[in-house]
Amino acid sequence: MISLRDMVHKTIQENVSLPEYLYNIVARRAKSHRISISDYISQVIASSIEEEYVEIADEKTEKAIGEAMDDIEHGRYVRVKPGDRKTLHKVLWGE
Repeated sequence: MISLRDMVHKTIQENVSLPEYLYNIVARRAKSHRISISDYISQVIASSIEEEYVEIADEKTEKAIGEAMDDIEHGRYVRVKPGDRKTLHKVLWGE
């Protein structure tokens, strides 16, 4: 798997030839997003492969996310209003 850190920090430059019509589409879309053509192409490629190849979190974090989702699915959670520190403290530390 490719880690997100590797995608962000390691780059390789490659010259890619595009048909004119495709270049025009890519250039227009990149401009509409206010990014460079190379950034736009990188984002398109990354989004098309991210579910298969990009590791967003380590195993420990993915396990914790899975457990949290299971807790939500089975109603094992407490809603706390933003800024309600008293209730949050009670839920976290039982005091």
